[in-house]
Amino acid sequence: MKRLFICLLVLGFIMSFQTPILAQNSEKLFEQGMMKEEGEGNLIEAIAIYNKIVNNVSADRTFRAKALLQVGICYEKLGNENARKSYQKLISEYADQEAIVAIGREKLKGLKKVNLTKKNEGIIATQIKFPEGEGGRISSDGESLIYVDWTTKDNEPAIYIKDLRNGKSRIVSKVGTWEAPIKFPDTPIWSPDGKLFTYYWYDKVEEKREFHIANVDGTNDKVIAKGKDALYPFAWSSDGKYIVGTSKEHIVLFSLTENKYKSLKANDLHRIHSMEISPDNKYIVYGMRQIKGVRDQDIYMLSLDGKIDNKVISNAANDFNPQWSTDGRHLIFLSDRLGKNDLWKIGIENGLTVGTAKLVKSNLSNRGDATSILGITKDQTLYYETASSRKDIYLLNMDLTGKTTINATKRISDLKIMNNSIPAISNDGRYIAFVQWSLTNDSEITGHMFIISIYDTKTEKIKTLNSKIFLLSQLYWYYPKLQWSPNGDKILLQGRIKDEGNIIAGVFSYDVKTEEFETILEVLDYKGFVEIPSTGTGHTFSNDGKNIYYLSTDRKNILKTEIESKKESVLYTSVKPLAYFKISKDASKLAYIYDGNWGEIYVEPINDGKPNKIVSFNGDDQTVKLIGWDSDDNYIYYANAQSWMPNSIMRISAEGGIPKLITNLKDTFPDGEIQEIIIDSKNGIMAVDLRIRNVEMWKLEGVFKD
Repeated sequence: MKRLFICLLVLGFIMSFQTPILAQNSEKLFEQGMMKEEGEGNLIEAIAIYNKIVNNVSADRTFRAKALLQVGICYEKLGNENARKSYQKLISEYADQEAIVAIGREKLKGLKKVNLTKKNEGIIATQIKFPEGEGGRISSDGESLIYVDWTTKDNEPAIYIKDLRNGKSRIVSKVGTWEAPIKFPDTPIWSPDGKLFTYYWYDKVEEKREFHIANVDGTNDKVIAKGKDALYPFAWSSDGKYIVGTSKEHIVLFSLTENKYKSLKANDLHRIHSMEISPDNKYIVYGMRQIKGVRDQDIYMLSLDGKIDNKVISNAANDFNPQWSTDGRHLIFLSDRLGKNDLWKIGIENGLTVGTAKLVKSNLSNRGDATSILGITKDQTLYYETASSRKDIYLLNMDLTGKTTINATKRISDLKIMNNSIPAISNDGRYIAFVQWSLTNDSEITGHMFIISIYDTKTEKIKTLNSKIFLLSQLYWYYPKLQWSPNGDKILLQGRIKDEGNIIAGVFSYDVKTEEFETILEVLDYKGFVEIPSTGTGHTFSNDGKNIYYLSTDRKNILKTEIESKKESVLYTSVKPLAYFKISKDASKLAYIYDGNWGEIYVEPINDGKPNKIVSFNGDDQTVKLIGWDSDDNYIYYANAQSWMPNSIMRISAEGGIPKLITNLKDTFPDGEIQEIIIDSKNGIMAVDLRIRNVEMWKLEGVFKD
């Protein structure tokens, strides 16, 4: 430790010559922090000093990285779980500081060998060895977790129960499918005695939706209600007689003894996100979005006799995931009112709050990270899970003929920005456009906001444009997929914009020089989150830039709209719904994948052609991404995948034949999930959208001690 202390001080002395004023201030603060840490042993004050450097965006990045490393070291000495978060932040956000990051990696490896335990103000936090990352519910004894696994090997979502003592999981429900028509189980809830569980079965066909109750070993799985009467369950009463949930746009109480519903309140079901019954079975607490489409929630109390129906916790920030203490005297909930996802507590008496909310534990996760309370056990131990991620854009120089492997890989997105996605390469290969997204909500328009950034491969600099595009929906296939115009002056995208106070939803052309939008397709009856043509595939320019192509809402027609006249016509009609399509540069041929037939690629002439199946997979491999044509319209590029995650890039002749492996993506990106792949065969480059996810599960003891 002393050697590290001396090395860091020497490095700080050297850096002071490079940026005199800022570096000197950072150096002085750093020395003060080291004196508090090493000289006085006051780790809390040392952390506060180091964080001043970390949070100063004007400070030199080397000093900020050094300070963040020391924050992690101090937390590690305290046995605090924030040590892990500090090292992970250092690794993900300061990759350019290689020597310091190398120390952080070694520190993080050391942490992985033990469970961090923190004792602070009566609360003991212990990390669980086997996090799942899918949310779920903890059993009353804290030994098991019931959850839905959405990404199984065979793409068959199902409910599992994991033994947290050994990490082993077993399937306990019937399995779903992502092939059309989509169907899957959802929201499994334990019975009070832990012998049963209930769940909802979703089917795209409403009449086939079901409300189930089954034994915890998966046997005796009974359908209790079907169709419009199917209950979407949230919680089981403590006496085991009732289940509360939503049905027919109402909050309802389902009696297991009488096998019937009682409506408690009509409501907009799309806004409700959690619901729990009090231990005395008199009240329901639930979290509901403040406005449809906005992530921020308030917390409400509803009595089963109908006498109380109040908002009990309201804040300009996000208050969510309320839970009852086992004695019913307190509510525990999550809130980002202080900038992080923190744990709060408030007293409850006769359905009304008592006193003010108190901060129980700060900094469970960053604002925007997926964070959920998994439940409270009978001994009042609270379990929670966090899932953080960052997304970056990588540029790869490679031989796309399959003769050689990748020869260069470079991250081009800014490390200071956590969410970068949806790349697009200009026709000359010089510019890479991508979006940075934010959780900031405009006061007049709801949803996530996207800003376009452009990376110049010659100058290696990023220009952030003054573009504000709002998401149509939180679903990935509504993201504003980008495409450059042939001459590189415009970008095509979909979403919502504000124009002179009006909110317009549709497809737009964005001029990268004037930074102005031109509306090409508009949804005239837009009222909220809607489906516009081409969900999932994006809109594409024709090779001359005069038209755009896109799918109809039923996905059976490829439509063409002339940009100047706005005249729409049908270019191609399919016998079945399409998942993806790519039109050749000369607009004479079409490559496509049918919706649900993810392992097959077809090519056919657009006018009076006959489909030719050029790719067909059996077994675990599936074609989940049709990337596109090469520059001469002779070959098709596509991605092979397992469990929906692309693992290799392939090339095949448009006439068919034997596919050729271009690159194994797992060799280049051993960690993370590839979200998007764009290939420019003419210039020999490929852009990849990569997400790296970190999941942690913790238990907190002593939360309800006064």
